[in-house]
Amino acid sequence: MHTDRGGRTMLECGGYETFMDTTNPDARAYVWDELKKSYYDCGIKNYWLDAAEPESIPYHFDNFRYAAGPGLQVANIYPFMYGTMVS
Repeated sequence: MHTDRGGRTMLECGGYETFMDTTNPDARAYVWDELKKSYYDCGIKNYWLDAAEPESIPYHFDNFRYAAGPGLQVANIYPFMYGTMVS
């Protein structure tokens, strides 16, 4: 994910953090490839996908930019695309 203005920080928890863009097919493919190598291929077939909201603070959806478009138009698709990444 990117921002249209200001810094890219979307959450301060363990440091300054941002979130992957689940609407970007290349990002989903990369994460799935890593999960597949590290878990699926070793027999782990079920996953707990935390941070599927994503919990961005503050919630300035008008500032978020996804591969699929501006945050005000596509932010709610994030959890769905996050889930399809591992299905």
